[in-house]
Amino acid sequence: MAANTFLALVAAGQKTARPHAVYVREHWFGTWTNVPWLFADSVTWSLAPAIGTAQLAWRAGRGMRQGELKPGVVARLTGIDRWFVKIEWDFSDLGGVTPATQYLRWYGTLEASIDETVGLLIDGKTVVPKSKQKLTCYGLEQLWYRTPLRKSVWSETISGAEHTIDRVIPFNRVNGAGEVEGNRSATRDWKSYCFTDKIGIADELWSTRNIAEYLAAHMGPKGFMDVPQPLFRIDVTARDLLPDWDKPVIDPEGKTLGQVLEEILPRGRMLAWRLAVDDSDPDDTAPTVKLTPYSLLGAAVTTPAGQHLFENPRRVALLTDGVPDFHHAAKESSSQRFDQLIVRGARATSTCTLSKADLTLEAGWPSALETEYEAGFSGDGTYAGLGTHDRQHRNLEVRHRDKLWPVFRRFAIPAAWKQKVKNGLGGGSEELVFPTIPGGDKPYPVCPRDLRMLPTVPMKEGFEYEAIGSVTLRIAPIRISDGPHERLAPMVFFKSPVTERYFHVERIGDGAGLETTDAAGELQFSCRIEVPASDRAILLHCHGRPQHAIAAADFDPLDEDPYAGVWDWQDAIITVALTDDRYCEGKWPSDALAKADVVGCRRELLLEAGEKYRLDYLVNNTVIGIDDAGDLIRASEASWIHDERETLAARARQAYEYYQQSRRAAAITTPRLELALDLRLGDYLESIGEADPQTYGSVVSEITVTIPDGDGAPSLSYTTAFAELDPQTFTA
Repeated sequence: MAANTFLALVAAGQKTARPHAVYVREHWFGTWTNVPWLFADSVTWSLAPAIGTAQLAWRAGRGMRQGELKPGVVARLTGIDRWFVKIEWDFSDLGGVTPATQYLRWYGTLEASIDETVGLLIDGKTVVPKSKQKLTCYGLEQLWYRTPLRKSVWSETISGAEHTIDRVIPFNRVNGAGEVEGNRSATRDWKSYCFTDKIGIADELWSTRNIAEYLAAHMGPKGFMDVPQPLFRIDVTARDLLPDWDKPVIDPEGKTLGQVLEEILPRGRMLAWRLAVDDSDPDDTAPTVKLTPYSLLGAAVTTPAGQHLFENPRRVALLTDGVPDFHHAAKESSSQRFDQLIVRGARATSTCTLSKADLTLEAGWPSALETEYEAGFSGDGTYAGLGTHDRQHRNLEVRHRDKLWPVFRRFAIPAAWKQKVKNGLGGGSEELVFPTIPGGDKPYPVCPRDLRMLPTVPMKEGFEYEAIGSVTLRIAPIRISDGPHERLAPMVFFKSPVTERYFHVERIGDGAGLETTDAAGELQFSCRIEVPASDRAILLHCHGRPQHAIAAADFDPLDEDPYAGVWDWQDAIITVALTDDRYCEGKWPSDALAKADVVGCRRELLLEAGEKYRLDYLVNNTVIGIDDAGDLIRASEASWIHDERETLAARARQAYEYYQQSRRAAAITTPRLELALDLRLGDYLESIGEADPQTYGSVVSEITVTIPDGDGAPSLSYTTAFAELDPQTFTA
């Protein structure tokens, strides 16, 4: 835990800085030019998402200003729109002030001007308007909110050469099997990592820390001839506050730099940021602008998964007893306090094997339609007068009508299914399809009406799933070399009526050991697998043979039918993924703890993490392939193919640290401007007072200096806990 810094204000001996000065320059790497008689009425430093502002004043008309020997006409201030602005207070003559903190500075750009006419003056024969020109400046953060991400930088693995391309690449990506894959370079230069050109298993995952470094180093706004304006880097002294253990999937398409930073550094993750100028340069010619992260945590937190959340290293106890010109007010609000944080990913799935033999699959068509299919055109009065070829043709036309489309094609889960499966052959022990999470033997009832088959299973081609994990062991992400990352389609295995071997139904046409039935030696048929949207059934479309080719036990052929079928869907083994009614979720605290201590009604905050966080279950004994001998390969035990609950629990724990307490914010005002050198933006304010201290435990999120009429005695004010963003504001 970081040690407290005690800042004491004494009743006497107040120090005063020199009057502030305003400087401008057109380019960041130009020379600062002091603008005499341009004063600031107010200056505000803010943590994002708020943007610091400065209100400047310039008096135009006829007059004589301090230091001038005779009156003259002062024109409006023009020609400096969008120039960089620096406002500076010099504390270098004050005793006890270290060289590193001898200046208080604000940086931004001039963005707006308003003229306020306050009268007319006669200058000889000329009428001269008398006006007060109000100039509005925004902090440097606004540059990042005005910079859309349109490019990416990737590096060559061998040479290290970097290339800039004209499109944005997502940080990390979710492949077809629902796994997060990295696309970050394995090595970094002195600035940051880049995207990689490497194809294969060695791709690295981007973390929040990596993304922030990359954005600061490569994506900052550019000026003349694409020169960065200013030069941005991440603040290396605060870089460790950013998580390096997470793996966010961020798509910057259509977003600005500021929006991406808000996405990876939100207050809900106990993080904040600003752009801070490195003013340690004694000449302040072209200082680097640092992307500076801040922790909102008063104490470090380690999640159950061992992920570390750092505390704010600047913990300040402000001692103000006996100081008459120091005022502070406290505001405490429970409106944003929650008892439990839930971070939700994708809907959970369960992969299992269904079959007619296990009574987990049935004909998905009415028996009346099957009778009509078998009858074909034979019920028509003209049928007897047709030749064999015409009869076959008419039967084929009838059987292809939309009405009869489901017959021998649609296979559904029975309405009375108890959500248990066996070995697919009518034997073996019963296995729960939807287990209690995590693990257990108590059935979890999924609403039968909303049960759905999925068009893919969360598995990859080329991986031996029978060899992985158990319900008590979290499975590490499965990696194979780059290639088609599509998830596998549902697996349907038919048993050959000749050899008793099993074949993938879509590959039967490759040769299944059956004799051909025509003189041309036509290869055997195959089936195309389809899972309709929002259905509890699977479709098998026969190609090369009529649909009844897979209904040997059901189809009652007519005398004219040339092919009755020898394959039987009732012997088929079908492996599919089914939707669960639960989600991949992380909670903090647990349900048991959250229910134990509730004031009034229990308050829950649900945060959506996206489809990239998955929870996919593989039921024991599920058929997942066939070996070279045509025998079935099964999962040896129940397994979690993907399980991101620990990651989401860490996210929930992180957010809970922010939302579990009442927001206690402080508003402070004092004329002692030198306090701004020690109590800085982003500091963690522990308490105010010494004999009877008031505790706050919140971060300074806004600092404002107000100067009446631009040259009066300044007043310094502070706000903590982002209270400046609250619609119900308050002041000391």
